[in-house]
Amino acid sequence: MMKNGNKKVPQIEEVKQDILELVHDCSDEILAVGIFGSLVHGIGFNDKSDIDIFIVPKDEVYKNEPKFIREFEQKWYSKLSTFFYEKYRRSVTVLFYPINSIRKVSTCKTISLASDIIVVYDPTGIISRMFKRICEKAVEAGLERVWSIKQYVWRIKPELVEPGKIIKFSLEDEQF
Repeated sequence: MMKNGNKKVPQIEEVKQDILELVHDCSDEILAVGIFGSLVHGIGFNDKSDIDIFIVPKDEVYKNEPKFIREFEQKWYSKLSTFFYEKYRRSVTVLFYPINSIRKVSTCKTISLASDIIVVYDPTGIISRMFKRICEKAVEAGLERVWSIKQYVWRIKPELVEPGKIIKFSLEDEQF
């Protein structure tokens, strides 16, 4: 770990190890955890940057009731934000993403996450396989990942651009 003024500059491997330690007894609640954002890209990560964390809860945790969803998310946000602030003096952004939302590939953000995330905890391998498949389907649908200003983005291949064309796909019919 390097120091930058009063803040400790986290390294990816160190953050991965921290996350594994925090979730190691939580296989009954969490399907997968990953990191994304400027820490992963290495572009724009500075002493003001937060640590971006992605959690896929098991379906049983949410129970389709807002009360359980809030409790789960508050518990994990509190646990992660306290830990990373105490260790690195960094805030965290925690994105909770249920598996059915990943399957729907409902936004461009899902495709970006699939290509940019480092999956840290995924004991079944399901989420890693889903993210790989999302990227494959994006390419099959005519999208390409290109560098634009300060980040990678997905766009329609120029030769396939048609006014009003909508590109849509999902993983809802696929087995993992």
